[in-house]
Amino acid sequence: MPAADRGYGVGCRRADPRAEPGTAAGLLPAGRGRGRHAVDAGVRRAGRCCLRSVRHRHGEGLQLANIVRDVGEDAAEGRIYLPDDLLARFGLPDDPAALPRHPALPQARAALAADARAAFARSRAELSALDWRVVRPALVMHAVYDRMLQVLADDGFHALDRPKVGRLSKIGAVLRALLWPPAA
Repeated sequence: MPAADRGYGVGCRRADPRAEPGTAAGLLPAGRGRGRHAVDAGVRRAGRCCLRSVRHRHGEGLQLANIVRDVGEDAAEGRIYLPDDLLARFGLPDDPAALPRHPALPQARAALAADARAAFARSRAELSALDWRVVRPALVMHAVYDRMLQVLADDGFHALDRPKVGRLSKIGAVLRALLWPPAA
């Protein structure tokens, strides 16, 4: 089942379900998300017909990856942005103070990271139909977020601190997006 069908595309817990898809779970006002502007910059020139779909998939992937990354920080501030169905499926507490210590949290984060990667894969497939030179910002963000998710996965999703994605990894992602088309 696609992540959007499980409610991720319209928002997470405590978010406005009427929010525009791709606006970081409706937590940001429409048009205020960095990812949206980066994708818009390239896709607007490439063709309006697919803008909404690409922006939605790209925003969905960014949203889910950010939720996975920020679980510890959010819990420390008394917030939980994990979807309700994920909390129920893994038996996670609804109490932000108890969430970081729950033994099933790494598995829940891994499942949400898989959904983020699937959203990025769908977005990349849609972007591949466009001129790669005009969608470079989205390709750079895909590469950097994919690396961040890999750092979390390498740790087994146990660390609650923000993962460190090295400067060289980021520079490499930017150079690949600027100089070479993505692999098919």
